[in-house]
Order: sequence, then structure tokens, then C-alpha cells
Amino acid sequence: DLYNGTIKKFSVSRNVLCSNCNGKGTESGASMECQGSGMKVSERQLGPVMIRQTQHCCNDCKGTGEVISDHDRCVSCNGEKVVMEEKVFLSL
Repeated sequence: DLYNGTIKKFSVSRNVLCSNCNGKGTESGASMECQGSGMKVSERQLGPVMIRQTQHCCNDCKGTGEVISDHDRCVSCNGEKVVMEEKVFLSL
């Protein structure tokens, strides 16, 4: 069919970053507990001179470094950071 000059139309869909929130999902997405690192540092004094530091996963963001509340979600991508884009191509 393509040899005879038939025009075929096909579409391709892909995920692209949301242009409304620039791929953040929200305006204020950083976790307040870990300042966006995903890890929390705790210190414990063992003696008059010794201090022990330990790192553990942040309980607030579960290690992702960001928290998107329901009322702060982007209206275009619903906090998913990407939107589906569909392009239509014509081939001769």
C-alpha cells in the first residue's frame, strides 16, 4: 500500500515532564524532616566527649526526599510529575 501512495496515519504516545509544575508535582515538595535528602541524622551523646551520629531513613517522606500533600498536588499531572503526550504522524 505504501508503494502505491497510500497515506497511513499512526500515533505515538509517551510520558513527558509536566509543563505546569516543571516535573516537580507541586510547588512545595521538600520534606521538612530531612530537608529533601531522604535521610535523617540523629546524634546521641555517649560520654562527656563522645557523640555518636546515626543515619536512618526519614519517616516523613519514606526516603524519597519529598512529600506531596493532597491539596498541593499539580492539577495537570496530579502529582505524578509526567503527563501523557500523543503525537500523530502521517506517512506517505
